[in-house]
Amino acid sequence: MKDSNNSVKTERIEGTIHHVVYESADDGYCVLKVDTGQKYPITIVGHCAQPNVGQHIAVSGHWIENNQYGKQFKADTIITELPKSKAAILDYLSSGVIRGIGKQTAELLLKHFGTDILNILSNTPDELRKIPGIGKRKCQQIADSWKTQQGASDVMIFLQSHQIGPARAIKIYKKYGTGAVDIIRDNPYTLYQDIPGIGFHLADKIAQSLGLDKNHPKRIQNGIFYVLQEHASNGHTTLIKQQIITQSCELLEVEIDHIEEQIAASCEENQIIETTVNNETLCSLTSLYEAERSIADKLVRMCQHTSHLPSYEKLNHAVAELTKSLGYVLSEEQQQALRTILGNKICVLTGGPGVGKTTLVQSIVYVLQKSHTRFILCAPTGRAARRLKESTGHEAKTVHRALGIDPISKQFQHNKQNPINTEYCIIDESSMLDVHITKHILSALPDHCGLLLVGDIDQLPSVGAGNILSDIIGLKRVPVVKLTQVFRQAQTSLIIRFAHQVREGVMPNFQVTDTGELQDCYGIFVKDNDKVISKIQHMISQRIPEKFSLDPIRDIQILCPMQKGKLGAVALNKALQSHLNQSNVLLQSHGLTLRLNDKVMQTRNNYEKDVFNGDIGYICGHNEEKQIISIMFEDKVVDYFYDELEEITLAYAMTIHKSQGSEFKAVIIPLTGEHYVMLERNLVYTAMTRAKQLLIIIGDQKALRIATQKQSAKTRMTLLEHMLDQQFMDSL
Repeated sequence: MKDSNNSVKTERIEGTIHHVVYESADDGYCVLKVDTGQKYPITIVGHCAQPNVGQHIAVSGHWIENNQYGKQFKADTIITELPKSKAAILDYLSSGVIRGIGKQTAELLLKHFGTDILNILSNTPDELRKIPGIGKRKCQQIADSWKTQQGASDVMIFLQSHQIGPARAIKIYKKYGTGAVDIIRDNPYTLYQDIPGIGFHLADKIAQSLGLDKNHPKRIQNGIFYVLQEHASNGHTTLIKQQIITQSCELLEVEIDHIEEQIAASCEENQIIETTVNNETLCSLTSLYEAERSIADKLVRMCQHTSHLPSYEKLNHAVAELTKSLGYVLSEEQQQALRTILGNKICVLTGGPGVGKTTLVQSIVYVLQKSHTRFILCAPTGRAARRLKESTGHEAKTVHRALGIDPISKQFQHNKQNPINTEYCIIDESSMLDVHITKHILSALPDHCGLLLVGDIDQLPSVGAGNILSDIIGLKRVPVVKLTQVFRQAQTSLIIRFAHQVREGVMPNFQVTDTGELQDCYGIFVKDNDKVISKIQHMISQRIPEKFSLDPIRDIQILCPMQKGKLGAVALNKALQSHLNQSNVLLQSHGLTLRLNDKVMQTRNNYEKDVFNGDIGYICGHNEEKQIISIMFEDKVVDYFYDELEEITLAYAMTIHKSQGSEFKAVIIPLTGEHYVMLERNLVYTAMTRAKQLLIIIGDQKALRIATQKQSAKTRMTLLEHMLDQQFMDSL
């Protein structure tokens, strides 16, 4: 609809939200069905913060004709208002928008208070206790949830006036509460540090709209910190000073003098630390520098401190009983490795798949048990810890659990002042350790404690900053045991053979799998992305369960190079959910559709619930009245209120990075040209080594060849190796 000047005619529409068809958790984009008093609801598309059924909205925009969905009203602005009619209020309160109010409670509230209920929630919420079943605790829960919901509106008005979209505005409000406006006015740059999805450029735009001068020290310092933090997000703990100056000048568009002046000021304020290595001046964020310094100091101190381990003779006596007790014979390489590990207080054990690392760790655990040595087993993730427990028969914990998290303060209970009561520590999947968690676990170990780091340096490095395992190995001052002999039973596995070939840069020959007999590794090459998706669906739902007797949801895992894209984890999760799980929809929340029995994953550490980033579970219950989704994890059922479900995502497919430290009975890896930017040898190698019984690589053969040959991952810039070398030299 256009006016005579050929411009789009803006109209204003008011109505009540009848149904939220779609809502993006990222930017607040939504598709709404809205009652406007006409015979049928109209479709409105636009950005709105937390739209809920029953809300009254005032919308400005214009009509469009969508090729697929027909006539829609495209909103320029959507202003939400509280519902007015009794029916709309009932719909609104029943929608789950207020924690503690479900449909039954909403009906009781309306019956008792009528349309005045919204005023009571705002001003005199204690009156809710007049309702049977609403005690002091539930009343407080409802009041707090209402306050959060309504308090966001003032903050939203301020934020949207500074070009912050509704979805981000809600995140900001959840982080800072009613003090959000004051916090942003004081230092808008806290936004890019605290709020996912808000980068430096947007924070800088807000700062300048608030009147901050282009050359203001606060702006320049935060620009410098941003440059360092961006490199830290790529694994680097330090950066050449001249690089920081150059990149900060480009980012901030200011003169070099201003950058140099603020680097000096940041050093004075102990926010940045300068150091010189090989005549090159490097700069580090203080937190990263101190973490690496702490690691270096602790490792050297542990090496020098007298061990509390039993004598080598006593340990050797337990070694002699290994074969008789465990029923297997160690190879000569493993026996030599065992002697090296038991003969040194700190050691590294590394090697690829099928070389006997697990068997060797089992043997070490047996020797420690027989010699009555106190020891702990841990790993960076819950799934890696469970694998360690299964393989050794001994309790294993995540590093976080070993440190003992206080759920309230979020502080570790074990530290330098309160060390873990142990004489030996084995950390599996050590390639995943970043500098911060390594600092904490080493600080919590007594100086007399022995330490074994187990890992494969050819896999992906840690998500966080640092290169712990490679730095320690590269220094060559700590004994390193590298197993290379692939065992006979492993030699028959194509998974292991092909994984070793990829690690060495050799393209696997999948023609050897075309024998007519069942193998454990296949390559299926098609170029059409749509065919890749349909083949994956067919394999998971029919071929693999029929041929290999594996459960399509619990035993098979899709591992994707990327999160986004047609063959990314997000799109494949939607495709697989609709194909594999026909259960009724329980809830649509935060851009997710959740069904009973859905396979889901926790996406951040939650110490109060005792679930951690990467833990996989299955939806097992739903209480609509209490607004709770129940999820069965490995050993417990955990309840999530609706507004906590942003911590959960579907897990039929996940990124390869997210799979680190895990093993699955069957793994399917889609690889196409779409993934070109991520194709890398260590990425594919990591994915291949997640498979225990079956591995299928599907997609474009050229993409696999590129990944196999490409090893352009830049070496991480860190200070740990240099610090360790200095510390060992000083201790001589």
